[in-house]
Amino acid sequence: MSIHDRDYYREHHRAQERASDQERRRQQSQAQPGPKRRSDPPRSTPPPQQLRPHLDPSRWRRATARPRWLLWCGLALAAILIAHVIGGLKSQQPFPEPGTVHWYVAETQGPKAPLTLRAPLSGPADFAVRFDHWESRAPVALVPIRSGMSAHLEMPLGRYRMTISKGLLWQGPGKLFHITTDAREAVDPVEFTRVGDTFSGHTIQLETLAGNMDTRRAR
Repeated sequence: MSIHDRDYYREHHRAQERASDQERRRQQSQAQPGPKRRSDPPRSTPPPQQLRPHLDPSRWRRATARPRWLLWCGLALAAILIAHVIGGLKSQQPFPEPGTVHWYVAETQGPKAPLTLRAPLSGPADFAVRFDHWESRAPVALVPIRSGMSAHLEMPLGRYRMTISKGLLWQGPGKLFHITTDAREAVDPVEFTRVGDTFSGHTIQLETLAGNMDTRRAR
């Protein structure tokens, strides 16, 4: 073996050792675990009671939708009401003058007792008070009274059923105040009597906050 061959062999052997060392370092670096990544902090989730349920838009529309027939019924009722109001306005009559009394019976010559009716000031609404025989319910007299005014008349002696009507659209003694009529009747009879030469009449306030006349919805 010459000097050149010995040098070549030494250099070749060193190159193999360097390659072996590099391969060994590479394997060791792959075998070692890498640096740990910083994990993200856990996300906070709302408590179960704060989670909103999923709403299906179609289900919500079905739940809130109104039947079509109900809408048509509402429109029909509104149209009927408007037609009644327009009809009442067209057939409205002037309210009677103070002191007017509409008698359903012929005037009698028998004894009579005084009656005073006082209507409160109630804005545009007026009043109409009707007296019927208590037993037969036959009408006797109808007294129209303007708001804030009084009426004075003489009633034949007897027991009467008194009905107090209130409203806006005066239609005459038959229809009274049309669809705006609000009628109440006295629970007890109103009596006009005579004891000797003394006639017992009445002074009636039609609306009071603490009155002594019990009323109910007119039948």
